[in-house]
Amino acid sequence: MAPEDYLGGSSLGQVLELLEREPTATQRLLAASDHCLTAAYQGACPGVDPHDLLFLRASWRALVSGRTLSDVVEGITDAARRVRRHHDSELGEARFLDPTEIPLDLAEGAAYAGVPVRYRELLPEGILKEMFKGGTPTAVEAFMEEHRVAGRPTYGNPHRGYAGAYWPGRTATPGR
Repeated sequence: MAPEDYLGGSSLGQVLELLEREPTATQRLLAASDHCLTAAYQGACPGVDPHDLLFLRASWRALVSGRTLSDVVEGITDAARRVRRHHDSELGEARFLDPTEIPLDLAEGAAYAGVPVRYRELLPEGILKEMFKGGTPTAVEAFMEEHRVAGRPTYGNPHRGYAGAYWPGRTATPGR
């Protein structure tokens, strides 16, 4: 569903509808961030204030990570600045392909900036994982097809703006 229909597209919104309950302000924030985070940060979800969304998500990240709220907010805004600087208009995305140079709050910062991001992480098992977040359905489908053609397992949802691919048995190669 489109960002303006985020309640119907989120599990929380669907449950509330079945229970015939109106969502609280917090439930709206949770539903929007679950269904379409980038669009919610860009003000595309009716009844969702992007500043309230940042506060809610940063507060939760601070709680679970043990970081201070101000450190998390600074991490998100710093990542957003870095994403904007790395944005390649020809590719339509920012790329962070060296897993050793990923900003701590990259995915959240990219959503906050409203810029699609492609990045890689090295998982503890030694598997390289490449992710794409915040893209259009067409861009997500292209990402998934690129990796499928290369024989890599993929997952994702083009309408929710994310996808990922696994490079089994490969370790990270900086800059590639």
